[in-house]
Amino acid sequence: MCATSWCARGWPAGPRRRPWSPSPAPCSTSPGREPMPTAEDASAALPGILARAADPAERAGQDPSGWLQAQPTASDALVEERLARWLRLVGDGTPAGAEPVLAARGLSLADVRAGFIEVSPATDPARWARRPAWARDAESMVGLLASAAESAEAAGTPARHVPTLAEVVGDGLPEWAPRDQPWRFYPGFRAWLDDAAQSVAGWAVEYDAPLTAPARSDLALALARRLLGVIGPRLQDLAETSDLLFRGAEQAPSAWLRIWHDSPVMLRVMAVAWRQWRTTTEELIARMGADLPQLVPGRLIAAVESDAGDRHCDGRGVAAVTFDDGSRLFYKPRASGIEQPLRYLLDELDSTHPNLPPLGLRLPVMTDRGDYVWVREVAAANCPNPRAYFYRAGAMLRVMQALGATDLHHENFVPAADQPVLVDLETVIGPGRGWAGTTERPERLDLPGPTSMVSSWTDGPPGRRSLNLGALAGPEESLTPDAVPTLVQAPGGGPPTLRHRRLPTTNGAALPRMDGQPTGVGDYREDVVAGFADAQKRLVAMADALAVGLRAAAPERAAIRFVARPTRVYTRLLQESLSAPALRDGVARELVLERLWRAVGTSPAAVIESEVTAMRDLDVPLFTIGLQETALVSDRGAEVPAAFAESPLAGATELLTELPGRSDEAVDDLRAELFCVCDHAPPPVGPAVAAQGALLECSDPVGVLLHEVRDTTGTRATANGTEGPRWVGLDYDPTRYVWRNRRLGPGLLGEAGIGLALFAAAPASPTGRTALLNSGRRVAGLRPGWSDADAFVGPAGVLYALAWAAQTCADDELLTAAEALVERVLVAARNARPVWGIDSVAGAVLALRRLAPDSAAARGALDEAAELLARAPAAASAAVDRPRGRWHEAMPSGGWGAALARKAVGLPPAEPAAAATVGDRLAAAALGGPAVPRSAVASTLLRDADVPISRNLSAIHGVAAVALLDLGDTAAAPKVRILQ
Repeated sequence: MCATSWCARGWPAGPRRRPWSPSPAPCSTSPGREPMPTAEDASAALPGILARAADPAERAGQDPSGWLQAQPTASDALVEERLARWLRLVGDGTPAGAEPVLAARGLSLADVRAGFIEVSPATDPARWARRPAWARDAESMVGLLASAAESAEAAGTPARHVPTLAEVVGDGLPEWAPRDQPWRFYPGFRAWLDDAAQSVAGWAVEYDAPLTAPARSDLALALARRLLGVIGPRLQDLAETSDLLFRGAEQAPSAWLRIWHDSPVMLRVMAVAWRQWRTTTEELIARMGADLPQLVPGRLIAAVESDAGDRHCDGRGVAAVTFDDGSRLFYKPRASGIEQPLRYLLDELDSTHPNLPPLGLRLPVMTDRGDYVWVREVAAANCPNPRAYFYRAGAMLRVMQALGATDLHHENFVPAADQPVLVDLETVIGPGRGWAGTTERPERLDLPGPTSMVSSWTDGPPGRRSLNLGALAGPEESLTPDAVPTLVQAPGGGPPTLRHRRLPTTNGAALPRMDGQPTGVGDYREDVVAGFADAQKRLVAMADALAVGLRAAAPERAAIRFVARPTRVYTRLLQESLSAPALRDGVARELVLERLWRAVGTSPAAVIESEVTAMRDLDVPLFTIGLQETALVSDRGAEVPAAFAESPLAGATELLTELPGRSDEAVDDLRAELFCVCDHAPPPVGPAVAAQGALLECSDPVGVLLHEVRDTTGTRATANGTEGPRWVGLDYDPTRYVWRNRRLGPGLLGEAGIGLALFAAAPASPTGRTALLNSGRRVAGLRPGWSDADAFVGPAGVLYALAWAAQTCADDELLTAAEALVERVLVAARNARPVWGIDSVAGAVLALRRLAPDSAAARGALDEAAELLARAPAAASAAVDRPRGRWHEAMPSGGWGAALARKAVGLPPAEPAAAATVGDRLAAAALGGPAVPRSAVASTLLRDADVPISRNLSAIHGVAAVALLDLGDTAAAPKVRILQ
């Protein structure tokens, strides 16, 4: 049965449960808590709980015949408070700022306000009968609790197996946790788990699925995991701060009722998760019975892991099926069709060139059933020849890049003995360029970056270090950027508790294994390049034929997956929408999801509406696009016709036909990307080198790294006819394509830093000046809180760069651009967000001091910034993560930045920590410390002794750091030794 028909049924096979009519049971209250409904009041209390869980659309849709009615005594102040919050979430807090969102949704402000009213359940039974499906599902769940409570009271609690922590939590259980400890919440879930076990057993018989008893238990316990994934953190908090523990099945209804009284939306999301488990589990068992006897004849299913990956399309996700002989299949509940054209392409690369050694790229064995796919497991194995492994990795990268693939991070590959095998094909071909109806068409990027095979950076709050999740990155361990719920050991041997912690995480899942350990790409970069270049030659030689053959090989129903935003954005929003404040009423949770509407203007309204609908039902939003179509289809079946300007297959074939013109440039781009992620130790500085030296005045710091650069800059015409800076490097430039395609950030480690460097190297050229002005315009529009926007590398650094350039050439336009950032820099200083490098307070002092001689506004702002600096606590750079990267190595840390700033405005000196980076040593030199050899700066930025600094644009990022040498310069200018 297809996924859409299952969605349309709304309820799986099996009898409807009767509404709850509970027997009397005591209801205790906690000190200081308002009285809760007793069991006698439960029948009356449940409708009120369901009404409070209604979302704004359901509240606004109430009418004389609907299931809800407005509360006549409700406070208008609450409605206005909700409306004000909504205005802040979707715009600038004003009705005018929300107009684009209202227009896109076809709503008025009165319509929005109507969704924020307080409601109560309709008292007329005929009206109440019109309640939505989720409310009926909630009543069915409560009915199971009541039935179990009645049975327990009548006959006592029978002996039964109580699940252990290990059975419920699975592989995520920490090593210290007692694996055999009974699950403490089992009495509250027993009724639902008993029903789940009976349902699984019945479905196994009905569909003749070869499930063993342990596999049936896995599927039943998956309900507990699914429910805990939704309410686990909140339930744990309640258990630790109140008496809301489940003492037995007979008390479960009263205990749950007290919980739902405080958090009515918890009942709603539990009902959604419960219904999704029933629907998807029956669907999976039916497909097991239909397919597995033919795919693996004679084998029994020993275990089922049905929680593998994100959930889409009304709770559907990947399942791992293990058989009694140890073999495994993966079930993917969505259509594919992409395997055939990709397999054709890989076969053609070898068969068309019989005189060349075969690349030997392969895919997993798949069985496509139209609406779902079975994939045979690819076993990870030790690698006997890492050079051959990385050669094939480079060849696969070239193929994926040529198709416009995206999202191929390290977990999408399995490290077989001879190559990384791609096991998730749904993003192999990218969507068409740009939304239909827009005038802008982004330049098509035949680059390694968008594939995520080389680099795919995570991000988090300011002060949190990123981890590269690219398939060729690592191996490396870091902490997750965001705190995630995890079990922690309770003091005194008590039950484990749930806390939000940053957990260790690793990359390198796609790297070759040697003696069981992943091996990094560092020593094998040239093998990656060789494989990439060989595949490039084959693709170029047959580009036109491949484009034609790709169209012929694509099945008519083939589709690709499209995720409108990074998955981590959806994950964070889902977590926030399930937090305690969001579970208090349906409006509070919906307001969390309303943030998605900020994308109006850059994303079609129908897409955003589909995102909100999916997340309301606990899904990560997912869309599909037919390979030869432009319409976008949501995971609920809603279609956005002609969403894209071109079909995915049209885009892929266009990329293939353009390959002959990019042979040399594509290899250059790969070298640049590998240069960024491969971290080699800097070459040692010998005594002979250290003995040589020259002195450079701090008044000319930016010349340190650019003294050999000549005016080789120019402009180039981009696809849309505008002029952009031409690449000035000649070798491996990691910033070349991101700058050329306007992907650099505006800050000092982005466009402003490059503009500053180019301006210093060639003041007569317009390129550096244009980049500086553009960075000023871009950073002025950033909201406070943008990653690093409140640090020196953000607005303060841009102001500094503009002021330096304006004073160097007496340029009034640059000076005006610098003055426009004064207030923005002060806002950043007042925010004082944590960062590892020079923070916003010290950055404001240093930047405003540079501008002060030419600006009265800067002089006034400098006084306030100096006061903030005097009151600021000592910089604690250890409190935040130290970033990885060559450019950050050249930047001073927070303590040294504060020392520079304090000296600049005559405050008593602070004692910074020991110099940890070359940037710290440069700051120490500016404060009168030991000289810094130029070789140390060069090796930090390049890590390749044979590449001259002036031939690598990446070195320009370090110019901003070296420019800091004169930030602490006072009357007595220090000298810095720069080795030749």
